[in-house]
Amino acid sequence: MIYGKIAELLTDGEKFKLNASARAGLAKRFNALPADDMYIISARTGEVKRDWYRNAREALLGHFGDDAELMADIIASLSPQQSVRLNLIMALGIYGDWLASGRALDNKTLVKLARRADLACRKENLKRALRREALSGHKVQNFANNLKGNYTVATIDTWMMQFADVNGQSGYQKLLHLAYNAKIRHVAGLLGWEPAEVQAGVWAFIYSKMNKVPVEAVPEFAELLLNDADIKQALEAVLAGAGV
Repeated sequence: MIYGKIAELLTDGEKFKLNASARAGLAKRFNALPADDMYIISARTGEVKRDWYRNAREALLGHFGDDAELMADIIASLSPQQSVRLNLIMALGIYGDWLASGRALDNKTLVKLARRADLACRKENLKRALRREALSGHKVQNFANNLKGNYTVATIDTWMMQFADVNGQSGYQKLLHLAYNAKIRHVAGLLGWEPAEVQAGVWAFIYSKMNKVPVEAVPEFAELLLNDADIKQALEAVLAGAGV
């Protein structure tokens, strides 16, 4: 597909300041991604998890109310390089400690909370999340947006990279991210789904395959909040501390 057609799948913000070289690089990365049929078959195989983000959004609103979007940012900021379950456990613990601090935003408190985030990329984004600042990183930003109900962008994480066999690919990562989002939107148009629904279905398929579990057993935030004993206990402690 030529860049002109790919550009129709991008937002104005995503196309902004892409020079001729970047446009050519984006088209090259788009055309190197797997064929449409691979995404369509995989999304349909994982269709039981099509509403992953919608379910997560409803769960966050139900449990955290006015803090639902803040929790989306906290979860997204802590998501790199850990499982869905551990991501949620860490987010609940840090959110609870932040509430216990009186929602403090001074640097000393944020540095103390950030220590629990382990990785440098998580720590800085956690501080941004609590300060209600824009998060950094393509995957983290889109994950937060998906959790907030924006289904026009796709969360391209390690599993999605593995599906497309582009893990560790050298070159300009922004272009790969944009190309992948354009591909997901293209497939979404073919299926009549939202882009986030396509990504969730493909993600569920590849997660199921690589972890040798049924697609139905692929973890979701909404289900973990209801059924995982440790997470339920952590949630109850947080809500009790918040006076909910």
